[in-house]
Amino acid sequence: MVKVERKGVGYLLTWPDWALRAKVSKLKEDKQHLKGDLALHHIVNDEPMLLYHGTFNFSSQPARKKIAKELASEFGYNGWEPNWNLVVEQLYKEVWQRENQAEPLRIITGDPDDYPIDLSYIVYPLVFEGQATIIFGEGGLAKSWFALYCALLASVGMSQNGIRTTQGPIVYIDWETSQEEINRRVWLFKQGGCIPSDAEVLYHRCYRSLADDLEEIVEQVQGSNARMVIIDSLLGASGVDDLEKSQAAGKFFNAFRRLDCAGLLITHTQKGEGKKSVFGSSFWTNQARSVWQATGNTDPGGDFISLGLTHTKVNMGRRRMPLAYRMDFAKDPNDPDRDIEVRIKWEDPVTVEHTQEGLPHWMRIKAEILESTGSISTVKRLSESTGIPFDTVRMNLNRHKDKFVKRGQIGQDDAWGVAYQGANQ
Repeated sequence: MVKVERKGVGYLLTWPDWALRAKVSKLKEDKQHLKGDLALHHIVNDEPMLLYHGTFNFSSQPARKKIAKELASEFGYNGWEPNWNLVVEQLYKEVWQRENQAEPLRIITGDPDDYPIDLSYIVYPLVFEGQATIIFGEGGLAKSWFALYCALLASVGMSQNGIRTTQGPIVYIDWETSQEEINRRVWLFKQGGCIPSDAEVLYHRCYRSLADDLEEIVEQVQGSNARMVIIDSLLGASGVDDLEKSQAAGKFFNAFRRLDCAGLLITHTQKGEGKKSVFGSSFWTNQARSVWQATGNTDPGGDFISLGLTHTKVNMGRRRMPLAYRMDFAKDPNDPDRDIEVRIKWEDPVTVEHTQEGLPHWMRIKAEILESTGSISTVKRLSESTGIPFDTVRMNLNRHKDKFVKRGQIGQDDAWGVAYQGANQ
């Protein structure tokens, strides 16, 4: 009797009566043949003795007969004589059936007792449970710093700066930096008092694509019961030089779904003028469930970075209001090149370059009025300073009577002010 269990993206088969164990991994279909890595062990006194290890064509009958004959001739002693033909045929049958078994049809009625109705987040409002979220933007905006901050919060189930998390292990899968640099950043966050001392992330350094390293990564993610992975970044994880190819996105997301957890994916912005988007094929944006654009203010040699996040796409729920955060880096007074702590706090999105473009028109208009001399401004000036069309500005001023009030005229144009500056409207 053979027992079969899922092991990462492969299988572990055991024959208790014969003390046999087979690990099947790196499966792929090649010209209608199912091939993979096969490691066969005899368990003697709880210690595995290797009998066979190599690439095996499970769907080739001649290959199965050959390996069964070789195993029978080499391994059968002291009364231990497994039925090798049966073992090899069961290997083929069990693995083939599971790899080619389609998902069953399920009846969906909208019953809240069958499936959760409310949207569930690992990191609110950014990362849905079990889904992929992309943060994209130019380099040097601290996207990776922010992703690590979210991971540390989630590792202890902590809420801070408008971010709420669901507690669970988080795995940081890294193609960009090193474990030493990630460790340094964790230390800096803790020194700044942002993160409790028991916060941690599980770290995996990658050199090959996610698809090529999938066996090991899935085992680590599933073995740690991770609720979320950080992918830093998509270029390394995809394993291709050209993210414009649609196949690259398809191959990555097929591999990502095998992880069976949420993902926060870091990548860069498309080059060129005009509206910015995720670098590469539109399939990257299309297959992610939620996408945020990172913009910000940073100066060479400066002691802070302002990071703005604008929600550009979502397939679940509604697009969120822009978010903004400021990271302050404190330096060693005796060594200006050495950081000794990092603090992060919420910042008004209106103050962060380009992030205000994702705000509702009335919010941008209100912020502009409050910055005007005497806190009043004309429709023409508001249109020129915000880039919002003249008629749209006028419509918003007249529509939101609870937020704006007409305060006379400047020249031939109506002058407007904020109805009540102390209100959080």
